[in-house]
This record gives sequence, structure tokens and C-alpha cells, in this order.
Amino acid sequence: MDGCGMAERDSTGHFGGLDGLRGVAAMAVAANHAYRLLGFQLLAHGYMAVDFFFILSGFVISHAYQERLRGGMTLGRFVQARVDRLYPMVILGVGAGALALVLGLGFEWSAVLPAAVLQVLLLPAPFLHAYDDFIWPLNPPAWSLFWEVLASLAFGLGLFRLGNRVLAGIFLGFALWLGAAALRWSTVEVGYVAANALEGLPRTAVSFTLGMLIWRGCKAGLLDRLRNRPAPALWLVAALLMAVFLIPGRSGYVDMLLILVILPGLLLAGVLCGAASGVWNWAGRISYPLYLVHFPILFAIEPFVRPDMSAVERGLWFAGYLLAALVGGWLAAVCWDEPVRRALRRWRKARAAAPGGGVPAPEVPVPLGR
Repeated sequence: MDGCGMAERDSTGHFGGLDGLRGVAAMAVAANHAYRLLGFQLLAHGYMAVDFFFILSGFVISHAYQERLRGGMTLGRFVQARVDRLYPMVILGVGAGALALVLGLGFEWSAVLPAAVLQVLLLPAPFLHAYDDFIWPLNPPAWSLFWEVLASLAFGLGLFRLGNRVLAGIFLGFALWLGAAALRWSTVEVGYVAANALEGLPRTAVSFTLGMLIWRGCKAGLLDRLRNRPAPALWLVAALLMAVFLIPGRSGYVDMLLILVILPGLLLAGVLCGAASGVWNWAGRISYPLYLVHFPILFAIEPFVRPDMSAVERGLWFAGYLLAALVGGWLAAVCWDEPVRRALRRWRKARAAAPGGGVPAPEVPVPLGR
């Protein structure tokens, strides 16, 4: 059997184990950003969820599109598929963030609207200081989508054509750049503030190209050899991923080890886990909406946070926030993201059925940034 985990995919082409891990990582991101509620950082390495997302993106985009692009899929159809999949939640996230800043934190529309225009285009708006020093102020996690969109565009423009040695050389070059940044900042948590915004490029490129290389290794038979061993339980792989996020302290050396060795190993383990069901499917389903609605919920809660709150009060606010974020992610999925994407698919099919309409781009799993 060739192919990357063909036995591990479900009938829709999803990797169920990876969907479950993606949901766990999205929840970790939501918890990690609640440091103002708790008064401390709950997950000292929660930011590594972003790097896991980028590895996952390189893997899943390669799985979904490499053979199609080599078989004649046009760049336009590839970009159309990515826009249809990502942009409904981008628009909702920016709109919710704008409303939360105006109604919750008292910002003026005159200040928020210019930033909203830029953020709908996934561009930074450093002139609006809304929450710490994030330069994507209406929805800070959008910084990773900016870089992921660029990585996807690079993939469609030609990365998919490159041989393994050339791709490995690109990976190594960016790994050296990221390693230098990790030593400078004692962390790889870069890319979302003005001081290190450009270093989001190597952070994205290292993990994205690594995901591509892992997929190619799977195509070449890596998973066939690994299948001779017992498949890991998904709950165990998820627990190990969460353990990564709980690692205390900051160290550029540790972060690079996690990116280059531990996170790729967990991704492979997730592929081997087989199809997922129940809560794992639900976690994967809400992961992307959760990723883009949790910050507006934080904005709405911010006015109620007092410096003199007790630990119990902070814990209750944190629990309420997490519940609201999970419910908000689920509602965003079932009431907005999924219906809009279904409507887009119907529209694309109707256009394709018209004379000269062409063939609509296929729906595939969403690779997720932060």
C-alpha cells in the first residue's frame, strides 16, 4: 500500500486523529490567551500550538493538493478553495472583534473601522493599540493566518513542484534563521508584535515545509513501516501534546527541539491513531471557529476583570470564559462557518454547471494557523 496513511483516513478524506489533535491545540490557544483573567500564564508553552498548526498545514495541504496541482489543477482554483475555506471565519472574527472593542472596551468606530478593513485582508494594523502590543488588534490570532495564507500561496505557486532535496534545503535555511531568532528571544514565540513581526516568516516556513516533508516521507512508505507497531491511543497522543504546552520556563533550545522533533512525532502518532469519533470529531469541528472567536469573547469579558479579584473569582471567570469560548466556537461552526461554506459550494457548482463555468474546487479539511 502506498500513500500517506490511506488506512488512517475516514471516508471524507479527513485524518480523524489529526482533527482531534487540532481541537486540543485550539483549546490550548484559547486557554493560553486568558492570562489577564488568571493573572498568570497557565500554559507556559501554549504558543507551541501555533507551530503544531503550521506543521499540520504543510502536511494536510500537501495531502489535499499536491497531486491535484501536479495533475493540472490551476492556481486560481487552488486559491479559490483556500479562500472559500478560510474567509467566512476571518470575516466573522474581525466583525466580532470590532464589536467587542467598541461595545466592551469603549473604542470609537472611527479608530476601529480602518483596522477592520486591514484585518479583513489579514494585514496588520499596528496603529490601533487594543490588547497588549498585538499588531493584529481586532483578532490577534489572525497573525498566523496571514503567514499561513502566504505559505499556501507559495505552495500553489511552486513549492509543490520542488524535489525533496531542494525542499529540505529551504527547510534547513529557515531553520537556521529561526534558531538564531530563538536564541535572541529565548523563545520561538515571535511574529505577532512589531518588534519581531518579520520573524514570523521563518517560524511559519520551518514548520510548513517540515509538514510537507513528513507527508512526502509518508508517501514514500514511512507509515507502512510504522504500521507494524501497535497504533497509539488518541487520548494518549492528545495528553502528550498537552504536556508539551505545559512545559515550564522559556528556552530557545527547548523550543527548537519541540518544533524539529517532538511535534512532528506527535503529528505522525496522530496519523497512526486511525479514525476519530465522538468528542474528538466535535473538537476538530469547532477548532477553527474557536480559534477566531475566543479573543472577541476575551475583549467582552475584559471590563469585568479587576486587579483585586481573588484567586477563586479569577478561576470562576476563567472557567466561564472557556465555556463561552467553546459554545461560541460551536455556534460559529453550525450557524455561520458551515452554512456559508455550503452556500459557497452550491454557488460554485451552479456556476460550473453554466456554459463555460468550469469545475469547482473541492472541499478539503482546513489546515489551521493559530
